[in-house]
Amino acid sequence: MRMQNAVVKVAVCLLALLLAVPCALADLSRGSRGEDVRQLQQMLIDIGFLADNADGIFGKKTQAAVKSIQRYWCVEETGIADEGVINDLEILWALAMGLERESGAPADGEGYPRSCSWTQDGDEVYAEFCYRHIEQYPLAIQLSYENPPCKLEYLLMENSCQFWLDSIRTMYAGWSDRLGGADMNVASEQYEIFREALEENMVKWNQEAEPGSNEAVLSRMNWLKSIGVDLCFDLYGAEPNR
Repeated sequence: MRMQNAVVKVAVCLLALLLAVPCALADLSRGSRGEDVRQLQQMLIDIGFLADNADGIFGKKTQAAVKSIQRYWCVEETGIADEGVINDLEILWALAMGLERESGAPADGEGYPRSCSWTQDGDEVYAEFCYRHIEQYPLAIQLSYENPPCKLEYLLMENSCQFWLDSIRTMYAGWSDRLGGADMNVASEQYEIFREALEENMVKWNQEAEPGSNEAVLSRMNWLKSIGVDLCFDLYGAEPNR
């Protein structure tokens, strides 16, 4: 689940930054200044979302970087680094750096939910990923190291699509094995329904998207994630133990 350790020449300073990250920070937004902003900027720089210096001043570039990572998470692009954004960013940063965990974060899946689920926050609904599906973060991070910003958004979405597609296949196979016997056909039939729906939706998404835009892959990513989260909850949510 963990990526390879960060480059040796920066490992020491990255670890020092890790230990310095607080468990909860105040909301940071355009015009904020100080050490909390610098730490936010450094994490964004380290994972490839910000091409700038960590100067402790929350300016236009930092705001754009926060919006970019919110877009990747499929949440509202406020450009404000609230407690939820910062906590998720700490986990993402720690996974990207190949460190065991950030201060206070669960290790090896300990403390993550047994299944993915949806969380309501006012009018917004967010996916809460289980220890299996939190792995999508380090998979995406490698792309941010290897590709220019102009291609990154599309590649991140494609990467997320492939992650969820692979996970859905695995979960349907696990469901089939669990049912066993003649009941295995139930899972197989449901998987075929899923595949047919994906093919039909692909045609619709491509027709609705503007030429050259990322709308089609964004629709596919959100749909696959929705199917994956629901299936994960149905398959693992009622289990008393991992």
